[in-house]
Amino acid sequence: YKTLWEAVENEDTLAVQSLLSKDHASCGGGGATSLWERGEKKEKDWERDKEKGVNRLNEQGLVPLDVAALTHNSPLLHVLTKAGARHNPILCRPEDWGLKLDALVDLASKRVEERKLESRKTGAGPQAQAEVQRQTRLWRLRLELYCRMRENFQNTELPGPPSHVSLLVTSNSSLCVVIKEPEESTTGLITRYKVEWSTSASFKRVLGTAQVTETRNPSFIIYGLTAGVQYYVRASAYNVKGWGPPQCSTPVSSALSSWRECVGVKSALRNHEGLVRKLLEDAKESQYRGYYI
Repeated sequence: YKTLWEAVENEDTLAVQSLLSKDHASCGGGGATSLWERGEKKEKDWERDKEKGVNRLNEQGLVPLDVAALTHNSPLLHVLTKAGARHNPILCRPEDWGLKLDALVDLASKRVEERKLESRKTGAGPQAQAEVQRQTRLWRLRLELYCRMRENFQNTELPGPPSHVSLLVTSNSSLCVVIKEPEESTTGLITRYKVEWSTSASFKRVLGTAQVTETRNPSFIIYGLTAGVQYYVRASAYNVKGWGPPQCSTPVSSALSSWRECVGVKSALRNHEGLVRKLLEDAKESQYRGYYI
């Protein structure tokens, strides 16, 4: 493939992953002086260029994530989101998507017919004929792709609420939210989750919101919270038809605290250095000699 988009249109997940990693590998190098700084700069440049690539609109106004979402290609979605892919900045509403997919199918059908007429013309050289045949194959592929995307969109329903949202206290200023995908089997592929938190059970005043693009094991850590305050959390799923209903967390709320604040708890001071030395001595015994480093 000459471009990332060609691999995406062919839904070749391994090729997409390979192209992204190849770009990463090519950013290495640098001189002997300031090698660390040069490496960091190249890494940042690569991250920026990669994000531009996976979020660049093609001639038809699509981004790579659109193809993954509307072909229900979960592995491709995972590879793209890991590379920083985002949703289409223009096509946000379901009605916009319906019109866009109809227009894409019409465009591809028209292009295929045009190429058929060109191939029937006499007088064109072998090179021109080969190019026409290549373009014909390309637009037939796109027509098939756009038809499948439109059919999947029409059959997609709003996602149900996440089956479970766990709330864990991780410190006296942070909470960890772990989300499980909806149990209801909807046709649409979930492409992100939304986490909201509030000090009110009715969520009349939402203190903050965040989006989670990792869909395999979605989780999010909320930082900067106040100890002793009761926080309520909920999460909802998203597909091309929009946001589904939210699911409240279990437990419903949590007040941040630390074990050090508990009455009567004393810090157990231990001889850590002595324990480590004993472990090392035990590891040197004959029965373990072949296993320790």
